Amino acid sequence: TGCQDWLDVQPKTEIKQDKMFETESGFKDALIGAYMLMTDSMTYGREMTVTFLDVLGQQYELKSQNKYYYAKSYDYSRFKSTIDNIWIKNYRTIANLNALLEALEEKKEILHPTNYANIKAEALGLRAFLHLDLLRMFGYGNCAAQPTNLQKLCIPYVTEYSKKISEQLTVKKVLDHIQADLTVAERLLSYYGVYNQETQDPDYELPNDDGFYNNRRSRFNYYAVKATQARAYMWEGKYPEALKCVEKFISQSNPPIAWVNANTDIHVESKKQDLTYTKEHIFYV
Repeated sequence: TGCQDWLDVQPKTEIKQDKMFETESGFKDALIGAYMLMTDSMTYGREMTVTFLDVLGQQYELKSQNKYYYAKSYDYSRFKSTIDNIWIKNYRTIANLNALLEALEEKKEILHPTNYANIKAEALGLRAFLHLDLLRMFGYGNCAAQPTNLQKLCIPYVTEYSKKISEQLTVKKVLDHIQADLTVAERLLSYYGVYNQETQDPDYELPNDDGFYNNRRSRFNYYAVKATQARAYMWEGKYPEALKCVEKFISQSNPPIAWVNANTDIHVESKKQDLTYTKEHIFYV
């Protein structure tokens, strides 16, 4: 009964929230942890990219012995655990992002301004990105042809790290929350991001001794914000606004994201083929 400290030993793979956010590196680790959660096989590591959702999208010809065969005919009753995991694990990542965002404001003074801005922007961008995919899977679409769908209840947009159950919102309100998060992310990344769009002051610093800002395509960057804004506007049926978001991708003589060259990237020997079109990746996990 006297060994209270001994009873509170943390497993090596777990860190208490108050300990995690004691240092700047803890905030960085928490952000990278959110990306790691997104690689789960039940979400972007498999089911939401190359298996379950692709089968729903009729991307494959499947034989009856294939375990995804009934998904092709939208027999969701056979995939309840898959669907539940997609819902639960994406909202778990959102919960982690919300915990990070709340701690970020509470302990802003311990972070370098550039790190504070970029971590906040990435967390907000990811929160919007995840909610948009949840809306597309569990909400309503075709809003341009059926604008009444915008007023239908769909998913919660969770912005707090709390045990409280968040209420369902209409499609329109979810889209508004998505754009609000992306607007803040865009503002921060326009100045502080590696792909900055605004002129930076002479005293601007990018602290990168630990390589935190290397390979920005592997994390949610400025162009990922613009592409996600466009996707959200497309879902709402606001096509001119969506086009405006991606003009920088298509109107410049030297676009920020290169196009794959079929002659040098595809029609070459197999070992050199770029069949995932990596040059065209805007953001990946």
